[in-house]
Amino acid sequence: TYIFPMPLRCNATTGMKVNQSVQLPSLVNVQLRKYVSTICRKYRKVPFHDLDHCAHVTMSAVKLLKRIGNYTNSNGGILSDPDRIHDMTYGIASNALVRFAVVFAALIHDVDHPGVPNGQLSNESSPLVAEHSDQCTLEQNSFQIAWTLLMTRDYKELVDCICDNMQELSQFRLYVVNLVISTEIFNPRLKLTRLEKWEQAFALDGYLEEEHSRSNAPRPREAEDQTDMEQKATMVLICLLQAADISPTMQSWSIYKKWNERLFQEMYNAHQAGRSPRDPSIGWFQSELWFFDNFVIPIAQKLRTCGVFGSSSSDCLTYARENKREWENRGEELVQEMVQRAREKHAQTMRSTAPEASAVSAVHDKENIALAGPTAAGGDGGQK
Repeated sequence: TYIFPMPLRCNATTGMKVNQSVQLPSLVNVQLRKYVSTICRKYRKVPFHDLDHCAHVTMSAVKLLKRIGNYTNSNGGILSDPDRIHDMTYGIASNALVRFAVVFAALIHDVDHPGVPNGQLSNESSPLVAEHSDQCTLEQNSFQIAWTLLMTRDYKELVDCICDNMQELSQFRLYVVNLVISTEIFNPRLKLTRLEKWEQAFALDGYLEEEHSRSNAPRPREAEDQTDMEQKATMVLICLLQAADISPTMQSWSIYKKWNERLFQEMYNAHQAGRSPRDPSIGWFQSELWFFDNFVIPIAQKLRTCGVFGSSSSDCLTYARENKREWENRGEELVQEMVQRAREKHAQTMRSTAPEASAVSAVHDKENIALAGPTAAGGDGGQK
């Protein structure tokens, strides 16, 4: 895992600008809007991994970023000391480039997603698999499309605004590619590596102790060297984007239900199209409970225990646990309803495409008749 460089200390250039607006030159603003619009058009029309998902993840990432450094002091007021906030956020609050990289990665992370996972592309021997060495194929493809676009002449002024020099551009690229790759949460090797890195960064400091993490107040930290601080910052930012990617599970029940069904519909469509061996109508209830226990709640716990998100650090975990309890109580009934609606949508799609398929078939029949002559049309072979 690439370790994200962080500034040694807070300064006037990169300092406390987490919630401040930036006035862009008019040309840069035009290029930024054009780039975002172009990226949005590259999202496919699939039930889950579409433009709506892109927008939801991006907004969730921005919301989490705004919570960084949201500390209260001993008098109950807002902590405003930039140096203290720099130390308590492992330099994240002082690094405008890495914060922008998080938002940029959220925007592009599922560009061109086809509605099937990496494993299915491997099974289908997709050309993308060979191109990306069968390693995080979808994530690498999304990054490559977005980065190639950004590097065109159309966005030169935008790039110059993001990065002052080639060193910063190289650093920005490394931030983004590693953040996008981090959204592949099911790869066993990557999951184990991230867990080990997290434990190296936090567990030895006692930050994962349950009784310690219940407090919303900022905890005092011992002085840390630069390498230790950067390792912590890296894991926090990876965790932040992973949380944004699955954010509906950590938000209200109505939002969770909506996105749960959209994912179910996407996987159901893939199965019906012969692009997935798994029928999601079988075992969806239990698989959601497994996902809560093995991904959602552990990620939400990390957001809380890392200490970066201040007084709102427990919100995601609270919602995650509430949604799991609600799913335990109502999930089986909801799955039955989702299956029924998915079948109805599939049947409707089949009916709507049937006339088109019949028309194509009729055209082919006419072409065959013309080529074969009167006999093929059931005529008398020209003997009149």
